[in-house]
Amino acid sequence: NSTIANQICSELRKNEEFLRNYYNKTGCMVNSIYPYFKLMYLSSEGYDLNKHYILGQGVYNTYFLTNRFITSECMVSGSGLMNIRSSKYDEELLNNLNITEENLPEIIHYNQTYPLTKKAAEYLGVSEGIPVVATSADGGLNQLGAEGFQNNEIMSFSVGTSAALRLSCSEPILNKNRSTWCYKTPLSYLAGASTSGAGSCTSWFMDKFFSGKTYDEVEEVCKQSLDTPIFLPFLYGERSPGWRDDLGASF
Repeated sequence: NSTIANQICSELRKNEEFLRNYYNKTGCMVNSIYPYFKLMYLSSEGYDLNKHYILGQGVYNTYFLTNRFITSECMVSGSGLMNIRSSKYDEELLNNLNITEENLPEIIHYNQTYPLTKKAAEYLGVSEGIPVVATSADGGLNQLGAEGFQNNEIMSFSVGTSAALRLSCSEPILNKNRSTWCYKTPLSYLAGASTSGAGSCTSWFMDKFFSGKTYDEVEEVCKQSLDTPIFLPFLYGERSPGWRDDLGASF
């Protein structure tokens, strides 16, 4: 649930010092989209996080392939747990969760490889020992695919369930209004903005109001210019520009 920690984040956003320090450390917003705040929620529900390994799907897949508990700088920078300048887990943030680096995957460089295990090779039907890299984040890889690693020259735009704009930068770019995020990529830094609802909201709109209709039929109706409200469907919380994870919608 992407908004499960919205009440925790709503309270934290009242603390200007925490807002400023967290953003400057991590490049991430105080918003329930980030795993750090989901972990805060689990802790508030009584889970002793120190008794668990904490990982995402990418780390799990890499562990299955290599038997190594590892992650890339690019992947973990979007977790809200990493100091964007040191590329290491932030000790103060871990202390707040009562966990240590032992609970988390080792952060490695993007081009560090480990051999594919025999078990994984048999499962996949390929050769044992093939070099395996740790997973990187979809946004960083999207920028790589767009050949967008020249500083401030190419902005990529991707639309799926959600949507995001991204721009490469040689050092962290942090907005004074805290409206854009900044993560590590395999080669540099990535500043950007995103919305939680894109294709997901279009599908919701079609299902609710135009069931059985095609997109062409709906667009035909909308061709005329009408003085009607515009619905901003923050159905999973708003990200950029307001970063309000407790919003349901807006006109």
